[in-house]
Amino acid sequence: MLFKALVLVFIFTMPAYAKHFVCMEPYNANNYECSAIAADEADHFCQQAFGANYFSYLKSDECTEQEAAQLRGEINSSTEEAIESPCYKFEDGIKRGCEVWHYTPAHNYCSAVFGSMFLPFKPSDQCSLENSMQNSGLENSARLNLGLKQKFEKLEALLSLLDRRGDLADFQKSSSTRPVKDFDFSAAPMQEALVLIKGINRELYERSFYNVPFIISDPNIQNFILKILDYFKLSGRVYRLYAYHAHQNSAYLKTYSFEKLSFLNLKVSKNYALEVLSKVAFKAKTLDENTVSIEFSKGTLQVFEYEALAEPVSEDEYVNLLKFLGLRESLINSWAINK
Repeated sequence: MLFKALVLVFIFTMPAYAKHFVCMEPYNANNYECSAIAADEADHFCQQAFGANYFSYLKSDECTEQEAAQLRGEINSSTEEAIESPCYKFEDGIKRGCEVWHYTPAHNYCSAVFGSMFLPFKPSDQCSLENSMQNSGLENSARLNLGLKQKFEKLEALLSLLDRRGDLADFQKSSSTRPVKDFDFSAAPMQEALVLIKGINRELYERSFYNVPFIISDPNIQNFILKILDYFKLSGRVYRLYAYHAHQNSAYLKTYSFEKLSFLNLKVSKNYALEVLSKVAFKAKTLDENTVSIEFSKGTLQVFEYEALAEPVSEDEYVNLLKFLGLRESLINSWAINK
């Protein structure tokens, strides 16, 4: 526990530019021709983490995190393929008074995000990542997730009150996963949830087209992809509630169709769609060269319907479940015969 606490302290006290420097003892730094950063905050971090004899040095092809870790007696076989850095065309960087950064991961980043005409420059006040992005018209990836967490939490809390399937331990310990008694899909709480999920759907679509560098190793990009996957977890719960309501009220079965929830299908830019589809098997449709619509497959929707019918407690509910299972068996047999 003490080790974990120390790690957390180091993480949350780490300078914002910590990924640009390594911690070494001066004699090792001289051997590897490392350039001292001369920043008190960075030196303080190194000394807190590794001891009073350690100081901060700018990363380069000769002065890498892997070399620093090995010199400290640690095992670190990881290599950085790309690292964020200020990127300018050579003439623009020199005019700003910046110094070219001879570091392959930084070169990889500039080539991938801005193109082969751009070079990496050592981070400084006049040569920052923010300035280089503004200069190129790109946006900071932190914008992708701004304010989304609170909206997801609000929707999660509201759905948990209705379907009792929330992640909260209290729900799992004290309640069944059946929706609340006399649940009504057309009632105010459910309609509020639908307004929330429609808003999230629209925001995910719009944010997926933000002009941010699509670097898959960027934590902001990864978090946004996780938010898309979280969206489908929550929309799946809406499908279950819809099916549960229809099977509890025979009058609704006449007009019951999952097509009425097609507004839950999510449209996103192609880059994010490909990442999502590489993780989960969804049904996808290409709308144009850069827009993909993602939705649940018919098989998944039938699973949601089965889950809505599971845990029967009355005679009518047992009848509905047996009808559903009988229909599924007939469809599977028919499919097999046709095959």
